[in-house]
Amino acid sequence: LAGAVEAIASLLRRGAPPATLARRFHATMAEAVLLGAARLARQEGIRRVALGGGVFQNQIFLGEVVDRLKSAGLRPLLPIKLPANDGGISYGQLAAASWKLRRGDESVPIRDAQ
Repeated sequence: LAGAVEAIASLLRRGAPPATLARRFHATMAEAVLLGAARLARQEGIRRVALGGGVFQNQIFLGEVVDRLKSAGLRPLLPIKLPANDGGISYGQLAAASWKLRRGDESVPIRDAQ
């Protein structure tokens, strides 16, 4: 990945069409996701990778990432009932705070309005 930006810049200087540049960019970023996910999966001894964030609303990028993860023997998980973007993040924050409150964790930065 170290030379990815230089390779894309070289294509641009040679007059490559925008679609070629975009495809190369998506492939490079998908490879970066794969490398990071594979490293963490090995460290943690897991095979499932949850994909979230607004970037995964881009269907071309999502497809590239899913294909690469599957090829590496990893199982991508996609949101179904929640949005991949900030709405899903907010839901996750609420779920984590709820879990902490149920455990009696006083570090949750909220209080009863009494």
